[in-house]
Amino acid sequence: MSPRQRNRRTTPVADSPADFPADLTTEFEAAFHAVFLALHRRERAGERGPGAEAWAVLEHLAATGPLTITEAARHFRRSQSATSEIVARLRRRGLLRTFADERDRRRSLVWLTERGLAQLDKSRRVLDRVFFMHDTAAIEIYNLSLLVGILSCVPAAATTPPDAAP
Repeated sequence: MSPRQRNRRTTPVADSPADFPADLTTEFEAAFHAVFLALHRRERAGERGPGAEAWAVLEHLAATGPLTITEAARHFRRSQSATSEIVARLRRRGLLRTFADERDRRRSLVWLTERGLAQLDKSRRVLDRVFFMHDTAAIEIYNLSLLVGILSCVPAAATTPPDAAP
């Protein structure tokens, strides 16, 4: 069945995984992979993004808010000394800062700097915006809007928790 024929089909939503057409899953996976390869963000020559460990720390702090080293060590399931080293390394890179807790001046909190927030924002971007604008220029805006709307239905309809095993 061609994609055009599939678009005309009026079959209701599948009631169970057994009702779901397997070829549609394969086609979606192939299309998703092809779009990713064409449009994914790449580091430019001379650019260096945060490594996996640094990225995880930045993401976690952004989700939790400022933490003490002790709290961060507990969250990361690392020793306090290992967490201190990670934080020191990210401070030297200008991605984190420490400051006194206003409620208890004896406590020192760790938080993202403006540069850390900008780096986190950049690393969260999956698509290269220049590639996207260039490679989709021949597609009508209306069709691109439809595509975005349809893709937005997938996470909105998701019922499986993100951390669940298949």
